Amino acid sequence: MSRLGNIYFNYLLYWLYLEISMGRKNKLLVFIGKPGAGKSTLIKELNPDGVIIDVKTFVLAYEVNGQVPEEKTEQAYHDMYAQVMDKHEDLLVLEIGTNHPQVNVDEFKKLSSDWEIFIFICTASIDTLKKRIIIRPEDNDMAAMERRLQRNFPELHLSLLERASLPYVILDMEQPMTDNIILVNQSISYR
Repeated sequence: MSRLGNIYFNYLLYWLYLEISMGRKNKLLVFIGKPGAGKSTLIKELNPDGVIIDVKTFVLAYEVNGQVPEEKTEQAYHDMYAQVMDKHEDLLVLEIGTNHPQVNVDEFKKLSSDWEIFIFICTASIDTLKKRIIIRPEDNDMAAMERRLQRNFPELHLSLLERASLPYVILDMEQPMTDNIILVNQSISYR
């Protein structure tokens, strides 16, 4: 972890301790973005030892012959949210892709009764995403990857979040990591 990331993470832990001791809700940080946006990298910088739930783990549980049937991905999201409901951490980080935006927004609304939710929309250009994906050995189904890259994001997500009155922050994942670390921490601290 970078020195700046470590300083902000320690500040965040102290701030969470103060918030929780005053009876506030636990925090759920949700990072949404296409493959290659840098969600995992940012999360590891922000929360290296924390509890992170990645939808990819749940989606891969439905893998058959190296592929996940599209109709099974929605069930994977529901499986993930069932696990989130069982968690009681002070700070929980959720990493999700761009699939099933209505399902996700509906789940955020349900979770908001028990969690203070911070939603971060992670954006990057298609060219940048493709350059980052090419160096990842685990993504071997390039046809499925191309479909994921072509999804309508973030426009559909933003309109659904706005209709549901759920606040969000857009992160430009092509900016320096430290800029996004600062923006995430400021977003959490000032709400």
